[in-house]
Amino acid sequence: MRILVFYLAMLATVSLLGSGCSIKKEVKSKKITLRYGNFEGSPAQISLNKTVVDEFNKRHTDIEVKYERAENYDKILVQMAGGTAPDVFYYCGVDALVAKGAIIDLMPFINKNKEVNIKDYFSPVVDFFKCGEGLYAFPLHFGASALIYNKALFDKSSLKYPDETWTWTDFFKAAKVLTKDTDNDSRIDQFGTTRPDTWFMIQSFGGEVIESDGRCVIDSPESRDALQFLLNLERDGIIPSTVQLEQGGWGELALFSRGKLGMFIISAFMLPSLKDIKAFEWDVAPLPKREGKMRVTSFGSGGLCISSQSKHPKETFQFVKFYCGEPGQKILSKGRNCIPALKSIAYSPEYFCSSPPEHIKVFVDAIEDGRTWPRVLWFDEFRRTVFVPQTDLFFLGRQTLEGTIKAITDGANRFLENR
Repeated sequence: MRILVFYLAMLATVSLLGSGCSIKKEVKSKKITLRYGNFEGSPAQISLNKTVVDEFNKRHTDIEVKYERAENYDKILVQMAGGTAPDVFYYCGVDALVAKGAIIDLMPFINKNKEVNIKDYFSPVVDFFKCGEGLYAFPLHFGASALIYNKALFDKSSLKYPDETWTWTDFFKAAKVLTKDTDNDSRIDQFGTTRPDTWFMIQSFGGEVIESDGRCVIDSPESRDALQFLLNLERDGIIPSTVQLEQGGWGELALFSRGKLGMFIISAFMLPSLKDIKAFEWDVAPLPKREGKMRVTSFGSGGLCISSQSKHPKETFQFVKFYCGEPGQKILSKGRNCIPALKSIAYSPEYFCSSPPEHIKVFVDAIEDGRTWPRVLWFDEFRRTVFVPQTDLFFLGRQTLEGTIKAITDGANRFLENR
């Protein structure tokens, strides 16, 4: 009897210990919630981000990521200042954030993780997010540019399609032919193109605005030629007005989708918004170049940063690795949101063979000619407060070419002196 009582007591103790262990396991299995901020704004981009987050959450039982749509990148900056930054967020350019200590170096995580090899990514995109030896955003994609054109409008005007031999002179001539009053009401309703980005055109013509050390070098014959070229597009009525662009929403994308725009410079992130065009065929070509000059392509990149405010950087890197790795990059490639930074996905047959556009490889190859913004901390403020307002005055006819060059130079010098 004593032996029986002893064994029953032991069984009861083991049972209690077992239940206690299960309780501890339940506590340990509690999910970690992470916030992911992203300001990409088109419906296609928002849907794509939700798809990636949902897929990650399905595969992870210990981590849950919540997608937060930000109206613009300013909102993320405000959250940082208030101590409420997302654990991980999408950003383009890291220098200012690194200077403020707002984001962490990802190289320690990459070096410890055998599943990640940074050499598998396009090196210009990786370099874009480096500061010294540190990597402060994991490359997600890059947004090189190309010339998109409406094949039907080119055929109607008996024009040859754009190709790698095109110069800006060819571009101007074709745009002029494509500009028409199609319903004979004495108003232009079909435009040859839209005005290319001013900074890019200065670079494409062989000039530059700001050097890497902050010096302003816009005072050059090449810059003057580029500004005059853009003004000629305006004066000849080849490009639509701001009001005409805003009609129907989404500007040049809407105008092009309605068959009212012959061609324009498109960034790869715009491709998802054009996938439903059925009324006509379209394709892309390399950007034109100036006679005697090398081709220049606009190049920017988006990556994922981990906030220095995050309490779970190790777990946050799991999401970064997923989205920027093969699983997330495959989803990204199907959505055509820019060009995947992972070379194996960008060069995959699935990415190239799904069309339109037929010549999507133009975007991938464009990285070889890519030019980024100068990595000067005050660049963004200078561009918004000096460069754009002064060039706008020039295009409105309220300021001379020489006056514009001087105003931009003086404004850049003030920034340089105050930094």
